[in-house]
This record gives sequence, structure tokens and C-alpha cells, in this order.
Amino acid sequence: MGPIIDVDLDAIVHNYLAFADAVQVPVLSVVKADAYGHGALPVARAVTQAGCGWLGVVDISEALALRAGGVTDARILTWMHSPATDWAMAFDADIDIAVSTIEQLSLVERAATKFCGKGTRAPRVHLKLDTGLGRNGATANTWRALIAQAAEADRAGVLRVCGLMSHLSGTGAAEDLQQGKQFAAARELAQEAGLHIEHAHIAATAGAMKYPQMRHDLVRLGISLYGLSPEESGAADALKLRPALRLRAPIRRFDNRWAVAVGEGDGLPPLVSALPPLVDSQGTYWKIDRMGPLHLYLSPMGNVPVDESAATAAPARELVVIGHDRNQDGELVGADADDWARAGTINYEITTRLTRRILRDYGGHTAAEGTNIAWPPMEESEQRSKRSITAPLREAVIDLELLQRRLTRLTQRSLAVGAQRRSAEFGVDVSSDAYGHGLDQILPYVRSSGLPIVARTRTDMDALERRGVTGHYFPDAPSATRGVYGLDPREPLPPTLSLVSELVSVKRVSAGQRVSYGYEWTASKSTTLGLVPLGYADALPRSAFGKAQVTVAGWPAPIVGRIAMDQVVVDLGDRECWPGMRVQVWGSAGNDLSLSQWATWTGWSPEALCANLGSRVERRYRGRQVMVEVK
Repeated sequence: MGPIIDVDLDAIVHNYLAFADAVQVPVLSVVKADAYGHGALPVARAVTQAGCGWLGVVDISEALALRAGGVTDARILTWMHSPATDWAMAFDADIDIAVSTIEQLSLVERAATKFCGKGTRAPRVHLKLDTGLGRNGATANTWRALIAQAAEADRAGVLRVCGLMSHLSGTGAAEDLQQGKQFAAARELAQEAGLHIEHAHIAATAGAMKYPQMRHDLVRLGISLYGLSPEESGAADALKLRPALRLRAPIRRFDNRWAVAVGEGDGLPPLVSALPPLVDSQGTYWKIDRMGPLHLYLSPMGNVPVDESAATAAPARELVVIGHDRNQDGELVGADADDWARAGTINYEITTRLTRRILRDYGGHTAAEGTNIAWPPMEESEQRSKRSITAPLREAVIDLELLQRRLTRLTQRSLAVGAQRRSAEFGVDVSSDAYGHGLDQILPYVRSSGLPIVARTRTDMDALERRGVTGHYFPDAPSATRGVYGLDPREPLPPTLSLVSELVSVKRVSAGQRVSYGYEWTASKSTTLGLVPLGYADALPRSAFGKAQVTVAGWPAPIVGRIAMDQVVVDLGDRECWPGMRVQVWGSAGNDLSLSQWATWTGWSPEALCANLGSRVERRYRGRQVMVEVK
């Protein structure tokens, strides 16, 4: 048995109903990023069955997955799009689309003109406005033109402009109220243009609780749907919310140490301060000694019989890694998501980054193991042209030819010392889905090399056994076993996995423009800002803020403003840029930033950064397309 995430759907329904009762306007339940790590489809089904008529996701791909899973009655709103989006797929699935620029509106309008020619109803559009957050959304100097064009399309019957939306920064009451005034003014502009806005929405959980006047026609329920409060809002106590997620894992002993097989690579953040003691299924308290990429190393705060070895089939003790239990005195013990957040981040990041490789259990009904879907290997120029694009570009590009060359060198080295099939130290570590590379794609290459196959956790051994592969259980496998990926710090090599994205929005701003939550960055002069559709749900830990960069067309672009769940803003300076331009996060080419630089900026190890890529990051394989496996 490996780690398990328990998700309490009854708690989620309770939280939805409590919030809806408090705000007394329709509620949009946000289930983006796999419902903040809780499972988008089970959560969406639960809240819609409880009466929720609206769901929110980031991109059309997430919305289509809900439709395919049987969520057919609820309205689903999406708000971040690639310029290459196949809009017709959204129209056909009856998905509401938010548009953020005049140019994006023109693309949607053009696609809708063709779609409406088939005799179908006009697609529904929400206009997304930037009232001060500095991220996605139309800037104030373009509102009149955007609204005028939208009104013309609405009168022509090409689009149904039914919504107006924005997002608060949460910096403070003065800033939030100013954004509220801006939004009210924009709604007046829409009315003057003849638009009938049925669904105006600017407030999410905290804003809706603090500012009743900003509830308008719809409010968005995000983190508190899952029983947690936005930062410092107190919403959880006010609404008597119930946390819906608990992570538990069996305690094992190896090499005179205790450990559970979850770590950074599974989404737990590197700790910068101590947690409360964790508690196991028998009431024993444990403290964390150290966090590794795949393990938490523990010490018991009391006597524990040393009779549970690494070979134990069913360890008797299970540690509650995230979640509270009550002790014999009725006191809450353990560390919940807020405790973990106080040790270095926010509660949003704690639940959202938990990898889909960990099984979710919904009241005894365990979901199938999450898998990373690898698109068939194609050359880069063919990849996005051979499929309908329903999500912004978020790709992990795996260089199979480079991997093959390194496997060959490692085989030659092991033969030189006569250790090819005997020593696991000359093996290849394929833990954590081959460190984000995709186990099923990488295994044939490793097996063909004849090198030992290494797994560092029992869960990884189970994954091999299900595939009929013999592996070596080696919890402390040396870093050399990860050298083929470029993850051995003793032999620094370019990574075989590169991370790429695109600009989905580009806007010129004046000096004084503030960006993202808390307004922790302000433009010192006029500049161009670009929006990259990657956040901490996908690849970029929040700890990168203030340090990290990406490259755009080979030029460095610093990250500005806090990293959000689905997006990050970069400063493009005075360079001419446009939506659709390629963004390289890390890679192996000459101008690329290195994976080790990202490790330094974030405090996450290189192997954890690769292993913890989110499920929205697609894997694309470059190089050899056909692999004949040698048994």
C-alpha cells in the first residue's frame, strides 16, 4: 500500500451550501487545476448534484474533460486561451468563454460567424477586464473599444455577450474597493452600449465575504470550496467550513531510519520552518527530520517497536501527513494544509501541487491511478498542427536521442567494471514516473540497455510490477542512477526534459502599474508585460517569485508579481512581443536557463521540479519515434 489522499465529498458539498447560503447569489464553483488537487470530475459531480449551476476552469481542455465525464447540465466558464485555440470545440460543448483583448474577441467572433452559419445559437461570451490586478484582462484604456465591438457582435447575433468579470488583488480594503468602483464603471459602459449583462462577477471567496456590494450577479467560490480560507480572510471559521483533503502514508523503516514515501517530488514544499508533530494511526507522534525528493524522514516522539522493515507487506502504522485527527482528549493534532502553509507557502499550493500519482479515495471508492498522457512522439513543427488546440501551450519536451546516448555511455561504463547486471548503483532510477519523463515511454529504452532498473519507493516498485518489469528496490539510490536525465549534481549535464510555454497576453503598461496578489511588484517605468499560462499547479513553485526568469525569443524576462496557480507575469521591457511567442522556462540550448538555476531560485531539487510537473503539462517526445523493446 502506498500513499492515499482521502477526499471528503460530503465536506465539499457542505462548504458549497454554507457559502451559497451566506452570499445569497448564484455561485460558480472553481474546479480548475484538478479542483485544487481534489479531483475535478468527482468534485464537479458532487457540487452540481447539490444544486450548483456554474463551474469555473482555466482553459477549454479542462472544460471538455468535465463534459466528457458527464457534467452536462452546469454552465462552465473558461478564461485563459492560446491564440491558436480551436474555438468551435468550445462552442459545440456549450462552454462560456471569457475574452480579454480586442484581438481575442475578433478571433472568437470570426470562429463564431462560421459556427452560427450552421444554424446553432450564438456562443456565450464574458468580457474579462483588468481593474488593477495587472494580469489577464483588458486594460482600462481599451474598455470602450472592446465593449463597442462586443455590442456590435451581440446585436448581429454572432455572440451572446452575457458576462462581465474581473478579479480582486486582495491587497487591502482601499485597493479592493477601488477595483470595485472600476468594475461598476465598466458595467455602466456596457449598459450604455446596449449590452444586457446577466452575470457580472468580480468577487471570489474572500471578496464576497468582505464586500457584499461586490457580489453582483455571481460570485466565484475557490479555495473555500475545499474547506480552507484565502490568506488571512477567516472565511473558514466564519462559514464553519470543513477541510476536505487528508494525505496518509505507511511508515517504513530502512537503514535504521523511519520514512514515509512522499516528498518534494509529490508536491510537498521544502520546509523553511518546523511543523507541528505529525501523528500516526496508533496515536504516536512523529517529527520530520528531513524532507527529500521522494521521502519524509521521521523520528518517533516515543517508543516504537522496530519490527517493521522495508520488506513488510502491510506496515501497521500509517502517518497522517496532511490533516488533523483528534487525540484521546478531543484535541486536534497533526498538521493540516494551513500548518504546512505556515511552514513556507500558502494553503492553495499545498493541496494543488499534490501529484496525481497519489491515489485519491472518495469515501471508499478509489480513483484510478493518475497518469500523464504522452502525446505520440512527433517532430516539434508537427505537434500542435496535428490536433485541435484547446489549452495554452504547456509542454515538457523530452529528448529521447540524448537519453539514448547517455544510456549507451552508462552501459559501457558498467561493462568496464563488470557490473552491468549485478550492481543497482549502475542502474537507472525510474521512480516518480521516471522523474516526469513518462515511465511507459522511458522503460523500453532502459530495458533495451540491459541496465538494472531502480525504484526508490514501494509505490514505484508496484508500478513496475504492474508492467511485468523486475526492479531493484533501492530507497537510497545514488544520484548517479539519475544521471541519464541530467539530474546528477556530481556530473552536471543538460536535462533531457525541457519546459516550454507561450505568451497568451501582451500588454503595454505605464509606470506605477502593480501586478498580482498583494501588489508586491510595481513597474518603475513604462514597460510591456506578458502573461505565461504556467503557475504553481503546473511547474513553477511560488518561491520563485522575485528571483526567477524565463526566456522569450532567447531574451531573459524576469517574473514579476506573485506566481499564481495557473499563470505568471513576466516583464518584457521594450521588446516587441505578441501572443503565441515561445517561452522557455528551462532547457539545454545555448540561451536557455538551466534546471539547476531554477532549483537555486526555488529551493526545490531538480529531480523534484521534474517529478512534480502538473497534469496539465503535456509530454512531447523528440527524437526516436519507434522503440523495439529487447526482452
